[in-house]
Amino acid sequence: MLFLTPRYIAANSVLVSIVNSRRYNVLLVVVGLLITIYSGFLVAAAPGVPFWNTALIPVLWLLSASVCALALVELLLHHGDVTRQVVRIGVALESAELIAILALINLALYGGSTAARLSAQALAYGPLAAAFWGGVVGLGVVIPLAIGIVSMKRQNRALTAAAAVLALIGALLLRILVLQAGVFEPIP
Repeated sequence: MLFLTPRYIAANSVLVSIVNSRRYNVLLVVVGLLITIYSGFLVAAAPGVPFWNTALIPVLWLLSASVCALALVELLLHHGDVTRQVVRIGVALESAELIAILALINLALYGGSTAARLSAQALAYGPLAAAFWGGVVGLGVVIPLAIGIVSMKRQNRALTAAAAVLALIGALLLRILVLQAGVFEPIP
């Protein structure tokens, strides 16, 4: 019965007012963006792995995290107008994410060092290729993108939820595979 004391109720109402404020939502967005960008820059600054030493990693991490945030919004919201707007934004972000993924692979394959090329080859047609093309690109980006395009015309709650779950799985796989593909530059 301790939880029903007036002090607990007053403290709880203060917390509710803080959480429901617009400033709190802005703060959460800013903190989320900063954490995502920081982790991208942290990976990109790893001196021994040339595949990660590109400005595309923070951009890709940010795009992927934004897709994840929208996927969570799609799973949690049930309001038609908001869902339509989220789907539109999601289609744009997933398109940009696909371009960034392909650019990362192409830059390493055709313009990177030997270690970067080996990393990209592992993802493009090496031991990680099935998980990369099937999991990250196919299930994690292309299918949610296609579902998003269809959902812009005709909304289907089950399809939107499936696309959101696939996008979350794809983002996790992206991070795992990019980290696994990293090949250290040999020390001369």
